[in-house]
Amino acid sequence: MNVFHVIFIIWALLLTAFTALMVYRGHLNNHETDQLFLSDNANEILVEEHNDVVRRATFIQPFCNGLGSAAALVSVLLVGVYVAKNIHNIRF
Repeated sequence: MNVFHVIFIIWALLLTAFTALMVYRGHLNNHETDQLFLSDNANEILVEEHNDVVRRATFIQPFCNGLGSAAALVSVLLVGVYVAKNIHNIRF
């Protein structure tokens, strides 16, 4: 197993984790607007649910940013290793 394969596995894991977090965050935001309350205390329930969704979304935001940045950095590294490995095969 060479360096390219190791970097590719790390990239795949980071991208999978980033995608899972983005899907979870999208599910949170969609779930917030899917309910209709018909009781007298509907406003209290809506405010409580909104605060819960906002709290969870802001909690995972740094993880989304970090994993997205790491995936982008490893993508650049992966392309760089591929180009460095195959530069001698290019004929102009």
